[in-house]
Amino acid sequence: MAAVTTRPVTLVQLVPPGPGGVRDFASLLQERWRESGRQSEWLALNPAEAAPLPWQHQPGPLAVLLHYSGYGYQARGVPWALLQWMRRLRQDKGDELRLVSYFHESFASGPPWGSAFWLSGLQSRIGRQVAQASDAVCTNTQAHAAWLASGRGLPGVEPLHVQPVFAAVDEPQAPPCSWSERKPTAVVLGAASTRARVLQACADKAALLRSHGVENLVEVGPGPSAVPAGGAGLPLRFQGRLEKPELHALLRTCRAGLIDYPASLLAKSSVFAALAAHGVPVLNTRPFDENADGLQVNHHYLGLPAAPDSAPRWLSDPVEWHAVEQAAAHWYAPHGSRQQAAQLLALLQPRSTVQAGLSGNPPALLSANPQDETRRTWSSASCASAGCISTRRTRCPAGSTGCTTSVATAGCPGQRPRCASTSAPTSGRRFRPSSRRSRTPRSTRSSLLPSPCACCASGWRVFRGCVWCLPRWAAWTV
Repeated sequence: MAAVTTRPVTLVQLVPPGPGGVRDFASLLQERWRESGRQSEWLALNPAEAAPLPWQHQPGPLAVLLHYSGYGYQARGVPWALLQWMRRLRQDKGDELRLVSYFHESFASGPPWGSAFWLSGLQSRIGRQVAQASDAVCTNTQAHAAWLASGRGLPGVEPLHVQPVFAAVDEPQAPPCSWSERKPTAVVLGAASTRARVLQACADKAALLRSHGVENLVEVGPGPSAVPAGGAGLPLRFQGRLEKPELHALLRTCRAGLIDYPASLLAKSSVFAALAAHGVPVLNTRPFDENADGLQVNHHYLGLPAAPDSAPRWLSDPVEWHAVEQAAAHWYAPHGSRQQAAQLLALLQPRSTVQAGLSGNPPALLSANPQDETRRTWSSASCASAGCISTRRTRCPAGSTGCTTSVATAGCPGQRPRCASTSAPTSGRRFRPSSRRSRTPRSTRSSLLPSPCACCASGWRVFRGCVWCLPRWAAWTV
Protein backbone atom coordinates (compact mmCIF):
# COMPACT_ATOMS: atom_id res chain seq x y z
CA MET A 1 0.00 0.00 0.00
CA ALA A 2 1.36 3.43 -0.92
CA ALA A 3 2.53 5.64 1.88
CA VAL A 4 0.27 8.55 2.72
CA THR A 5 1.72 11.83 1.57
CA THR A 6 1.02 15.04 3.43
CA ARG A 7 2.95 17.35 1.13
CA PRO A 8 0.81 19.96 -0.61
CA VAL A 9 0.26 19.58 -4.32
CA THR A 10 1.81 22.34 -6.43
CA LEU A 11 -0.62 23.27 -9.22
CA VAL A 12 0.90 24.90 -12.32
CA GLN A 13 -0.43 25.94 -15.73
CA LEU A 14 1.97 26.23 -18.68
CA VAL A 15 1.01 28.53 -21.56
CA PRO A 16 2.80 29.66 -24.73
CA PRO A 17 4.68 32.98 -24.61
CA GLY A 18 2.81 36.11 -25.62
CA PRO A 19 -0.81 37.25 -25.32
CA GLY A 20 -3.76 35.49 -26.87
CA GLY A 21 -6.84 33.40 -26.27
CA VAL A 22 -4.91 30.52 -24.67
CA ARG A 23 -3.48 32.80 -22.00
CA ASP A 24 -6.92 34.33 -21.37
CA PHE A 25 -8.31 30.79 -20.97
CA ALA A 26 -5.61 29.90 -18.42
CA SER A 27 -6.02 33.19 -16.55
CA LEU A 28 -9.76 32.63 -16.04
CA LEU A 29 -9.10 29.05 -14.90
CA GLN A 30 -6.68 30.38 -12.28
CA GLU A 31 -9.28 32.90 -11.13
CA ARG A 32 -11.92 30.18 -10.78
CA TRP A 33 -9.56 27.98 -8.77
CA ARG A 34 -8.72 30.90 -6.52
CA GLU A 35 -12.43 31.47 -5.86
CA SER A 36 -12.70 27.85 -4.68
CA GLY A 37 -9.72 28.28 -2.32
CA ARG A 38 -7.14 26.51 -4.53
CA GLN A 39 -3.97 28.49 -5.19
CA SER A 40 -2.12 27.90 -8.45
CA GLU A 41 0.61 29.35 -10.62
CA TRP A 42 0.97 29.84 -14.32
CA LEU A 43 4.12 30.20 -16.39
CA ALA A 44 4.77 31.29 -19.98
CA LEU A 45 6.96 28.44 -21.19
CA ASN A 46 9.62 28.85 -23.86
CA PRO A 47 10.87 25.27 -24.30
CA ALA A 48 13.74 26.38 -26.56
CA GLU A 49 15.42 27.98 -23.56
CA ALA A 50 15.50 24.59 -21.78
CA ALA A 51 15.04 26.26 -18.40
CA PRO A 52 13.63 24.01 -15.65
CA LEU A 53 10.45 24.91 -13.83
CA PRO A 54 10.98 26.67 -10.48
CA TRP A 55 9.18 23.68 -8.86
CA GLN A 56 10.83 20.96 -10.96
CA HIS A 57 13.45 19.90 -8.41
CA GLN A 58 11.46 20.57 -5.27
CA PRO A 59 10.10 17.55 -3.36
CA GLY A 60 6.39 16.93 -3.33
CA PRO A 61 3.64 16.20 -5.87
CA LEU A 62 3.39 18.46 -8.91
CA ALA A 63 0.25 18.85 -11.07
CA VAL A 64 0.84 20.49 -14.47
CA LEU A 65 -1.80 21.57 -16.97
CA LEU A 66 -0.06 22.10 -20.32
CA HIS A 67 -2.01 24.26 -22.77
CA TYR A 68 -0.89 22.94 -26.15
CA SER A 69 -0.84 25.02 -29.32
CA GLY A 70 1.94 24.07 -31.73
CA TYR A 71 2.47 27.53 -33.19
CA GLY A 72 2.48 29.04 -29.72
CA TYR A 73 5.62 27.14 -28.75
CA GLN A 74 7.42 27.18 -32.13
CA ALA A 75 7.15 29.49 -35.12
CA ARG A 76 6.54 26.65 -37.60
CA GLY A 77 4.29 24.63 -35.31
CA VAL A 78 6.86 21.84 -34.69
CA PRO A 79 7.81 22.19 -30.99
CA TRP A 80 10.36 19.36 -30.67
CA ALA A 81 11.90 21.22 -27.72
CA LEU A 82 8.58 21.06 -25.84
CA LEU A 83 8.45 17.29 -26.23
CA GLN A 84 12.01 16.91 -24.95
CA TRP A 85 11.25 19.23 -22.04
CA MET A 86 8.21 17.12 -21.08
CA ARG A 87 10.34 13.97 -21.03
CA ARG A 88 12.96 15.61 -18.79
CA LEU A 89 10.23 16.74 -16.41
CA ARG A 90 8.90 13.18 -16.26
CA GLN A 91 12.36 11.85 -15.45
CA ASP A 92 12.89 14.42 -12.66
CA LYS A 93 9.51 14.03 -10.92
CA GLY A 94 8.57 10.44 -11.65
CA ASP A 95 5.33 9.31 -10.00
CA GLU A 96 4.98 12.64 -8.21
CA LEU A 97 4.06 14.29 -11.52
CA ARG A 98 0.52 14.52 -12.88
CA LEU A 99 0.74 15.99 -16.39
CA VAL A 100 -2.49 16.84 -18.23
CA SER A 101 -2.33 18.27 -21.76
CA TYR A 102 -5.14 20.46 -23.08
CA PHE A 103 -5.08 20.61 -26.88
CA HIS A 104 -6.41 23.97 -28.03
CA GLU A 105 -5.21 23.27 -31.60
CA SER A 106 -4.26 20.21 -33.64
CA PHE A 107 -2.15 20.76 -36.77
CA ALA A 108 -2.28 23.14 -39.71
CA SER A 109 -2.81 22.63 -43.42
CA GLY A 110 -2.57 24.88 -46.43
CA PRO A 111 -1.54 25.26 -50.08
CA PRO A 112 1.80 23.85 -51.33
CA TRP A 113 3.46 27.29 -51.29
CA GLY A 114 3.02 27.54 -47.51
CA SER A 115 5.07 25.81 -44.83
CA ALA A 116 1.94 24.28 -43.24
CA PHE A 117 1.49 22.01 -46.26
CA TRP A 118 4.98 20.54 -45.92
CA LEU A 119 5.01 20.35 -42.13
CA SER A 120 1.47 19.18 -41.35
CA GLY A 121 2.55 15.54 -41.00
CA LEU A 122 5.35 16.46 -38.62
CA GLN A 123 3.04 18.74 -36.64
CA SER A 124 0.55 15.90 -36.29
CA ARG A 125 3.23 13.48 -35.18
CA ILE A 126 4.61 15.80 -32.50
CA GLY A 127 1.13 16.56 -31.21
CA ARG A 128 0.36 12.87 -30.78
CA GLN A 129 3.69 12.32 -29.00
CA VAL A 130 2.83 15.15 -26.60
CA ALA A 131 -0.43 13.32 -25.89
CA GLN A 132 1.41 10.04 -25.33
CA ALA A 133 3.75 11.75 -22.85
CA SER A 134 0.78 12.99 -20.78
CA ASP A 135 -1.19 11.31 -18.01
CA ALA A 136 -4.49 12.59 -19.41
CA VAL A 137 -5.55 14.49 -22.53
CA CYS A 138 -8.28 17.08 -23.00
CA THR A 139 -9.42 18.91 -26.09
CA ASN A 140 -12.28 21.09 -27.28
CA THR A 141 -13.75 19.57 -30.46
CA GLN A 142 -14.72 16.19 -31.84
CA ALA A 143 -12.38 16.81 -34.78
CA HIS A 144 -9.38 17.17 -32.45
CA ALA A 145 -10.49 14.13 -30.47
CA ALA A 146 -10.70 12.01 -33.63
CA TRP A 147 -7.19 13.08 -34.64
CA LEU A 148 -5.74 12.29 -31.22
CA ALA A 149 -7.58 8.98 -30.95
CA SER A 150 -6.23 7.87 -34.33
CA GLY A 151 -2.73 7.63 -32.82
CA ARG A 152 -1.51 4.63 -30.84
CA GLY A 153 -0.42 4.62 -27.23
CA LEU A 154 -2.57 7.30 -25.64
CA PRO A 155 -1.95 7.59 -21.90
CA GLY A 156 -3.15 4.79 -19.66
CA VAL A 157 -6.77 3.73 -19.69
CA GLU A 158 -8.26 7.18 -19.18
CA PRO A 159 -10.67 8.36 -21.88
CA LEU A 160 -9.91 11.29 -24.13
CA HIS A 161 -11.82 14.19 -22.58
CA VAL A 162 -13.72 16.50 -24.93
CA GLN A 163 -15.60 19.66 -24.10
CA PRO A 164 -16.10 23.01 -25.89
CA VAL A 165 -14.18 26.02 -24.64
CA PHE A 166 -15.74 28.45 -22.21
CA ALA A 167 -15.87 32.23 -22.62
CA ALA A 168 -12.37 33.51 -21.77
CA VAL A 169 -13.84 36.98 -21.14
CA ASP A 170 -15.90 35.45 -18.30
CA GLU A 171 -19.65 34.95 -18.05
CA PRO A 172 -21.93 37.88 -17.23
CA GLN A 173 -23.34 38.27 -13.73
CA ALA A 174 -26.60 39.92 -14.85
CA PRO A 175 -29.19 38.19 -17.07
CA PRO A 176 -29.12 39.16 -20.76
CA CYS A 177 -31.28 41.98 -22.04
CA SER A 178 -34.34 41.37 -24.20
CA TRP A 179 -34.61 42.15 -27.92
CA SER A 180 -36.34 45.49 -27.33
CA GLU A 181 -33.60 46.62 -24.90
CA ARG A 182 -30.83 46.10 -27.42
CA LYS A 183 -29.56 48.40 -30.15
CA PRO A 184 -29.56 47.39 -33.86
CA THR A 185 -25.81 46.80 -33.61
CA ALA A 186 -23.66 43.76 -34.45
CA VAL A 187 -20.39 43.30 -32.57
CA VAL A 188 -17.16 42.08 -34.20
CA LEU A 189 -14.94 40.68 -31.47
CA GLY A 190 -11.50 39.04 -31.24
CA ALA A 191 -7.91 39.38 -32.42
CA ALA A 192 -7.05 41.64 -35.37
CA SER A 193 -6.84 38.74 -37.86
CA THR A 194 -10.18 37.36 -36.64
CA ARG A 195 -11.89 40.73 -37.04
CA ALA A 196 -10.32 41.29 -40.46
CA ARG A 197 -11.86 38.07 -41.83
CA VAL A 198 -15.30 39.05 -40.55
CA LEU A 199 -15.20 42.60 -41.84
CA GLN A 200 -13.90 41.50 -45.23
CA ALA A 201 -16.72 38.97 -45.53
CA CYS A 202 -19.35 41.55 -44.51
CA ALA A 203 -18.28 44.18 -47.04
CA ASP A 204 -20.88 42.99 -49.60
CA LYS A 205 -23.56 41.81 -47.16
CA ALA A 206 -25.02 45.11 -45.98
CA ALA A 207 -28.49 44.26 -47.32
CA LEU A 208 -28.49 40.88 -45.59
CA LEU A 209 -27.41 42.46 -42.32
CA ARG A 210 -30.21 45.02 -42.52
CA SER A 211 -32.66 42.16 -43.09
CA HIS A 212 -31.51 40.84 -39.70
CA GLY A 213 -32.17 44.22 -38.10
CA VAL A 214 -28.51 45.30 -38.02
CA GLU A 215 -27.87 48.94 -38.90
CA ASN A 216 -24.29 49.45 -37.69
CA LEU A 217 -21.21 47.57 -36.47
CA VAL A 218 -18.94 47.92 -33.46
CA GLU A 219 -15.40 46.50 -33.52
CA VAL A 220 -13.72 45.43 -30.28
CA GLY A 221 -10.24 43.97 -29.84
CA PRO A 222 -6.54 44.72 -29.43
CA GLY A 223 -4.47 46.59 -31.98
CA PRO A 224 -5.66 48.95 -34.72
CA SER A 225 -8.95 48.66 -36.55
CA ALA A 226 -9.11 45.80 -39.06
CA VAL A 227 -11.69 47.43 -41.37
CA PRO A 228 -10.78 46.82 -45.05
CA ALA A 229 -9.91 49.68 -47.38
CA GLY A 230 -13.32 49.53 -49.06
CA GLY A 231 -15.21 49.70 -45.78
CA ALA A 232 -17.33 47.12 -43.97
CA GLY A 233 -20.62 47.81 -45.78
CA LEU A 234 -22.27 49.43 -42.73
CA PRO A 235 -21.24 52.29 -40.42
CA LEU A 236 -18.59 51.02 -38.00
CA ARG A 237 -17.33 52.24 -34.64
CA PHE A 238 -13.97 50.99 -33.35
CA GLN A 239 -13.58 50.76 -29.59
CA GLY A 240 -10.28 48.90 -29.24
CA ARG A 241 -9.55 46.63 -26.32
CA LEU A 242 -12.08 46.82 -23.47
CA GLU A 243 -11.83 45.67 -19.88
CA LYS A 244 -14.21 42.91 -18.81
CA PRO A 245 -16.88 45.14 -17.18
CA GLU A 246 -16.99 47.42 -20.22
CA LEU A 247 -17.14 44.48 -22.62
CA HIS A 248 -19.96 42.83 -20.65
CA ALA A 249 -21.94 46.08 -20.73
CA LEU A 250 -21.44 46.40 -24.49
CA LEU A 251 -22.47 42.81 -25.24
CA ARG A 252 -25.69 43.28 -23.26
CA THR A 253 -26.73 46.02 -25.72
CA CYS A 254 -25.82 44.33 -29.04
CA ARG A 255 -28.46 42.56 -31.07
CA ALA A 256 -26.11 40.21 -32.96
CA GLY A 257 -22.52 39.03 -33.15
CA LEU A 258 -20.53 38.39 -36.33
CA ILE A 259 -17.96 35.63 -36.77
CA ASP A 260 -16.19 33.95 -39.69
CA TYR A 261 -15.37 30.43 -38.54
CA PRO A 262 -15.76 26.83 -39.80
CA ALA A 263 -19.00 25.40 -38.47
CA SER A 264 -17.29 22.09 -37.67
CA LEU A 265 -14.84 23.86 -35.30
CA LEU A 266 -17.10 26.40 -33.60
CA ALA A 267 -16.72 24.61 -30.26
CA LYS A 268 -13.13 25.84 -29.98
CA SER A 269 -13.95 29.47 -30.75
CA SER A 270 -13.72 31.61 -27.62
CA VAL A 271 -15.52 34.40 -29.50
CA PHE A 272 -18.51 32.16 -30.20
CA ALA A 273 -18.48 31.03 -26.55
CA ALA A 274 -18.44 34.65 -25.33
CA LEU A 275 -21.39 35.60 -27.55
CA ALA A 276 -23.38 32.53 -26.51
CA ALA A 277 -22.69 33.20 -22.81
CA HIS A 278 -23.88 36.81 -23.13
CA GLY A 279 -27.08 35.96 -25.04
CA VAL A 280 -25.93 37.47 -28.35
CA PRO A 281 -27.21 35.52 -31.39
CA VAL A 282 -24.44 34.70 -33.85
CA LEU A 283 -24.30 35.25 -37.60
CA ASN A 284 -21.53 33.18 -39.23
CA THR A 285 -20.19 34.46 -42.56
CA ARG A 286 -18.14 31.31 -43.31
CA PRO A 287 -19.77 28.89 -45.79
CA PHE A 288 -21.31 25.97 -43.93
CA ASP A 289 -19.39 22.66 -43.85
CA GLU A 290 -20.97 20.40 -41.18
CA ASN A 291 -22.61 20.37 -37.75
CA ALA A 292 -20.44 19.18 -34.87
CA ASP A 293 -20.13 19.20 -31.07
CA GLY A 294 -23.86 19.52 -30.51
CA LEU A 295 -24.16 22.74 -32.53
CA GLN A 296 -26.64 22.99 -35.39
CA VAL A 297 -26.79 25.73 -37.96
CA ASN A 298 -30.10 27.61 -38.11
CA HIS A 299 -30.79 26.58 -34.52
CA HIS A 300 -27.90 27.61 -32.26
CA TYR A 301 -26.62 30.21 -34.77
CA LEU A 302 -27.47 31.45 -38.27
CA GLY A 303 -25.50 31.47 -41.48
CA LEU A 304 -24.91 34.67 -43.43
CA PRO A 305 -26.22 33.90 -45.99
CA ALA A 306 -28.42 31.06 -44.76
CA ALA A 307 -26.99 27.56 -44.92
CA PRO A 308 -28.10 25.35 -47.85
CA ASP A 309 -31.29 23.35 -47.36
CA SER A 310 -32.39 25.43 -44.37
CA ALA A 311 -35.33 27.78 -44.09
CA PRO A 312 -34.22 31.38 -43.55
CA ARG A 313 -34.63 32.87 -40.08
CA TRP A 314 -34.30 36.56 -39.36
CA LEU A 315 -33.02 38.19 -36.18
CA SER A 316 -35.22 41.19 -36.95
CA ASP A 317 -38.12 39.04 -35.68
CA PRO A 318 -38.10 39.16 -31.84
CA VAL A 319 -39.49 35.62 -31.59
CA GLU A 320 -36.82 34.16 -33.86
CA TRP A 321 -34.12 36.22 -32.12
CA HIS A 322 -35.16 34.89 -28.71
CA ALA A 323 -35.26 31.27 -29.96
CA VAL A 324 -31.70 31.43 -31.34
CA GLU A 325 -30.41 33.22 -28.23
CA GLN A 326 -31.95 30.65 -25.89
CA ALA A 327 -30.69 27.66 -27.91
CA ALA A 328 -27.09 28.93 -27.80
CA ALA A 329 -27.34 29.77 -24.09
CA HIS A 330 -28.64 26.29 -23.25
CA TRP A 331 -25.84 24.71 -25.30
CA TYR A 332 -23.21 26.75 -23.44
CA ALA A 333 -24.54 26.36 -19.88
CA PRO A 334 -23.23 22.81 -19.06
CA HIS A 335 -19.60 23.70 -19.85
CA GLY A 336 -19.16 27.17 -18.35
CA SER A 337 -15.90 28.24 -16.73
CA ARG A 338 -16.89 27.20 -13.20
CA GLN A 339 -17.94 23.70 -14.24
CA GLN A 340 -14.79 23.12 -16.27
CA ALA A 341 -12.52 24.57 -13.57
CA ALA A 342 -13.87 22.07 -11.03
CA GLN A 343 -13.61 19.16 -13.47
CA LEU A 344 -10.06 20.00 -14.53
CA LEU A 345 -9.00 20.42 -10.92
CA ALA A 346 -10.24 16.91 -10.15
CA LEU A 347 -8.47 15.55 -13.23
CA LEU A 348 -5.18 17.13 -12.09
CA GLN A 349 -4.95 15.20 -8.82
CA PRO A 350 -1.46 13.58 -8.78
CA ARG A 351 -1.22 9.81 -8.64
CA SER A 352 0.60 9.83 -5.28
CA THR A 353 -2.21 11.85 -3.70
CA VAL A 354 -4.92 9.67 -5.23
CA GLN A 355 -3.20 6.48 -4.14
CA ALA A 356 -2.86 7.84 -0.61
CA GLY A 357 -6.62 8.20 -0.44
CA LEU A 358 -6.55 11.94 0.23
CA SER A 359 -8.86 12.95 -2.58
CA GLY A 360 -10.30 9.81 -4.12
CA ASN A 361 -10.09 8.98 -7.79
CA PRO A 362 -10.80 12.04 -9.93
CA PRO A 363 -14.06 11.75 -11.86
CA ALA A 364 -14.07 11.74 -15.63
CA LEU A 365 -14.14 15.23 -17.08
CA LEU A 366 -17.00 14.28 -19.38
CA SER A 367 -19.76 11.74 -19.20
CA ALA A 368 -19.99 9.19 -21.98
CA ASN A 369 -23.52 9.93 -23.11
CA PRO A 370 -23.92 8.94 -26.78
CA GLN A 371 -26.92 11.23 -27.09
CA ASP A 372 -24.82 14.30 -26.32
CA GLU A 373 -22.23 14.92 -29.02
CA THR A 374 -20.39 17.45 -26.86
CA ARG A 375 -19.69 14.72 -24.27
CA ARG A 376 -18.11 11.85 -26.13
CA THR A 377 -15.05 9.69 -25.50
CA TRP A 378 -13.05 8.15 -28.29
CA SER A 379 -11.03 4.97 -28.68
CA SER A 380 -8.21 4.40 -31.12
CA ALA A 381 -8.02 2.44 -34.37
CA SER A 382 -6.41 3.10 -37.74
CA CYS A 383 -7.17 2.18 -41.31
CA ALA A 384 -6.80 -1.52 -42.06
CA SER A 385 -4.98 -0.92 -45.33
CA ALA A 386 -1.23 -1.45 -45.03
CA GLY A 387 -0.47 1.45 -47.33
CA CYS A 388 -3.02 3.95 -46.06
CA ILE A 389 -1.79 6.82 -43.89
CA SER A 390 -5.21 8.45 -43.49
CA THR A 391 -6.43 9.19 -39.97
CA ARG A 392 -9.72 10.88 -40.78
CA ARG A 393 -12.64 9.59 -38.74
CA THR A 394 -16.39 9.55 -38.64
CA ARG A 395 -18.84 8.84 -35.87
CA CYS A 396 -20.61 5.50 -35.70
CA PRO A 397 -23.99 5.63 -37.52
CA ALA A 398 -25.52 3.93 -34.48
CA GLY A 399 -24.22 6.66 -32.16
CA SER A 400 -22.02 4.31 -30.15
CA THR A 401 -19.78 6.06 -27.62
CA GLY A 402 -16.83 3.71 -28.11
CA CYS A 403 -17.06 3.42 -31.88
CA THR A 404 -13.72 3.15 -33.66
CA THR A 405 -15.01 3.45 -37.20
CA SER A 406 -12.35 5.02 -39.42
CA VAL A 407 -12.75 6.53 -42.87
CA ALA A 408 -9.72 6.87 -45.12
CA THR A 409 -9.19 9.34 -47.92
CA ALA A 410 -11.21 8.91 -51.10
CA GLY A 411 -10.24 5.80 -52.97
CA CYS A 412 -8.34 4.15 -50.12
CA PRO A 413 -8.14 0.40 -50.84
CA GLY A 414 -8.37 -0.43 -47.14
CA GLN A 415 -11.43 -1.61 -45.30
CA ARG A 416 -12.95 0.25 -42.39
CA PRO A 417 -12.55 -1.28 -38.93
CA ARG A 418 -15.83 -2.46 -37.50
CA CYS A 419 -17.61 -0.59 -34.72
CA ALA A 420 -16.44 -1.65 -31.26
CA SER A 421 -20.03 -1.54 -30.00
CA THR A 422 -21.05 -4.49 -32.18
CA SER A 423 -17.82 -6.40 -32.80
CA ALA A 424 -14.13 -6.28 -32.09
CA PRO A 425 -12.21 -3.51 -33.87
CA THR A 426 -9.83 -4.30 -36.65
CA SER A 427 -6.25 -4.69 -35.51
CA GLY A 428 -4.73 -3.07 -38.55
CA ARG A 429 -2.13 -0.39 -37.93
CA ARG A 430 -0.71 2.49 -39.91
CA PHE A 431 2.21 1.51 -42.12
CA ARG A 432 5.39 3.53 -41.59
CA PRO A 433 8.13 2.61 -44.07
CA SER A 434 11.67 2.71 -42.77
CA SER A 435 12.97 4.37 -45.92
CA ARG A 436 11.71 5.96 -49.11
CA ARG A 437 13.14 3.07 -51.17
CA SER A 438 10.93 0.51 -49.44
CA ARG A 439 7.72 2.28 -50.34
CA THR A 440 7.78 1.53 -54.07
CA PRO A 441 8.62 -1.80 -55.72
CA ARG A 442 11.81 -1.71 -57.81
CA SER A 443 9.90 -2.72 -60.93
CA THR A 444 7.75 0.43 -60.83
CA ARG A 445 10.28 3.03 -59.62
CA SER A 446 11.17 4.33 -63.06
CA SER A 447 7.67 4.13 -64.52
CA LEU A 448 6.15 7.41 -65.63
CA LEU A 449 2.76 5.86 -66.44
CA PRO A 450 -0.13 6.74 -64.13
CA SER A 451 -0.94 3.99 -61.62
CA PRO A 452 -2.86 3.95 -58.33
CA CYS A 453 -0.96 5.56 -55.47
CA ALA A 454 -0.64 3.27 -52.44
CA CYS A 455 -1.41 6.04 -49.98
CA CYS A 456 -4.09 8.22 -51.57
CA ALA A 457 -5.24 6.41 -54.75
CA SER A 458 -4.81 9.65 -56.69
CA GLY A 459 -3.75 7.71 -59.78
CA TRP A 460 -0.41 9.43 -60.32
CA ARG A 461 2.78 7.63 -59.30
CA VAL A 462 5.99 9.28 -60.46
CA PHE A 463 9.35 7.61 -59.83
CA ARG A 464 9.45 6.81 -56.10
CA GLY A 465 6.15 8.16 -54.89
CA CYS A 466 3.03 10.16 -55.47
CA VAL A 467 3.67 13.76 -56.46
CA TRP A 468 0.98 14.84 -54.00
CA CYS A 469 1.76 12.56 -51.07
CA LEU A 470 5.57 12.40 -51.23
CA PRO A 471 6.11 15.63 -49.23
CA ARG A 472 3.77 14.36 -46.54
CA TRP A 473 5.53 10.97 -46.45
CA ALA A 474 8.85 12.73 -46.07
CA ALA A 475 7.56 14.81 -43.15
CA TRP A 476 5.86 11.80 -41.57
CA THR A 477 9.02 9.67 -41.54
CA VAL A 478 11.45 12.33 -40.26
